[in-house]
Parts: sequence; structure tokens; C-alpha cells
Amino acid sequence: MADMLPPRLAAVAAQVPRDAVLVDVGTDHAQLPVNLVASGRVRQAVAVDVAEGPLAAARAASARFRDQIDVRQSDGLRAVRPGEATCIVIAGMGGLTVAKILTEGAVVCAAAKRVVVQPQGMEAEVRAVLLAMGWGCVYGELVQDRRHIYVVESWEPHGATKAWTSDDLRWGKLIREGQDPLYAAWLERKLANVTQGIERMKDAGQSHHPDAQRLRQQERRLRSERATCRQ
Repeated sequence: MADMLPPRLAAVAAQVPRDAVLVDVGTDHAQLPVNLVASGRVRQAVAVDVAEGPLAAARAASARFRDQIDVRQSDGLRAVRPGEATCIVIAGMGGLTVAKILTEGAVVCAAAKRVVVQPQGMEAEVRAVLLAMGWGCVYGELVQDRRHIYVVESWEPHGATKAWTSDDLRWGKLIREGQDPLYAAWLERKLANVTQGIERMKDAGQSHHPDAQRLRQQERRLRSERATCRQ
């Protein structure tokens, strides 16, 4: 049933271990837990969301699996007990929000065997929190879904075995080392966005503004990283 998921969620689903007890944070319509339970990949799932609208949709979507999918209202992991989940998924949120959920739910995370994250930007903040918690990245990939390229990473609490550089934090150690097929295209898109920002500030007569200087620094780093990509 993974082919019923959009590519972004299919990539996340592939990182959920078989027979896991899943907690899906920000479940929205419970598409991920319903798919994984219906396919027999996981035994039990907890679908949590903070807003009542998505929760109502999740309850309706998971009604035929009510013995296996528990839908709860929760701000992050607050309504999840330590040891209740073996795999935690936090997908489709901004990186700062993901980092906040991980930090506030550190006790729940510590009792799990895997965390799968799919942040929408600000990935470095998510990685920094997980590394500080003593977790190691065991899988990383870039996924094309319509016009966007997303980061999907799996982390486990065995500890990081190698030091991460600032560029590893920014772009993903495994993604960089493995030269993900989408890596060059991903960098190109980021570079285009930064270049547009520089041009806009130039047109506004703000070329010497500190923000413009920061953008030029980002541009240099992106060009340098792009040059390391295999053609």
C-alpha cells in the first residue's frame, strides 16, 4: 500500500521498522499510520495532532482500525508515555518545530528505538538536537515530491560515531557522503533562492546590509559545496 502514499510519505514509511509501535506526530489525516497498519507493517500506532480539525479527520480515516490506531490530541509528544513507542515519526513541520518537539519530548524519545524526521527546512537545528541527545543518523535521503525536494532521515540512540562538521549539520552527513542523486539539484535550488535574495537587496539599494552580507556568505558556501558533487 506504500504506492498509495505521496513520495514524501512513502519515503518516511519505508524507514518505519516492521512490527514497530508507531507514534506519528502531527498526523493530520492519519494517512501514514493507516497505510502502515493496513499493510501489516506495524502492529499498533498512535496518531497525535494538536488541532481538533485534523484529529476529526484522523478518527474518520482510521475508524476501521480503531483497535490498532489510537488517535490522541497532543502538543508534540506530551500525551505519549515513555516506552509506549518504538518508532517516532515527526514529518511535514518546520525544522524549529521538530527540534522543539524532540527537546520537549526527550524522555519519550529516549525510550524509543528509532526517530524518523522529515523537516520542512532548518534541518541543521533538528540534527543538532538529535546529536546532543546522543543519537546517530543511520539513514538519510532526498525525495522529490512534485516540485519540492525533501529531507528524510532516520536516527537511532546508539550514539554518533563520527564528528559532524558545520556543513554536515547544514546539509546532512549521510546525504553528503553518499552523494544522494538529488543532492546537486537540491543545492542548485538553494543557490537560486539565495542568489535571488541577493539581487532583490541589490535592487533595493541594500547591498551593504548585514543580511546581504550573510546571503553572499551562504552563496559562497553553496557554490563550494556544489563543486564537490559528482557529475
